[in-house]
Amino acid sequence: MDDNKENDISRGSRLTKMKVTYFFSVMGIYFLTFMVLYGISAVLLTIFPVHPYITLAVNLLLMAASVSVTKFIVDIELKDHWLRH
Repeated sequence: MDDNKENDISRGSRLTKMKVTYFFSVMGIYFLTFMVLYGISAVLLTIFPVHPYITLAVNLLLMAASVSVTKFIVDIELKDHWLRH
């Protein structure tokens, strides 16, 4: 009985470790995607100055685009990787 408990605890801790690793992988991809898109927009908005509200709208669109790109990358790359393990 104790062996089963230890196996369940070990399996649970492994699963928790995988979930934490998966979370930080997704957040890392999101952060990198956002930084790349934000850098591109910063250069473009420096070259072509516009009204601050337009800049705010561009930044909000970049956040949404980063989420979409991150979801795309996670669906393609990470799910296959995690399903194999």
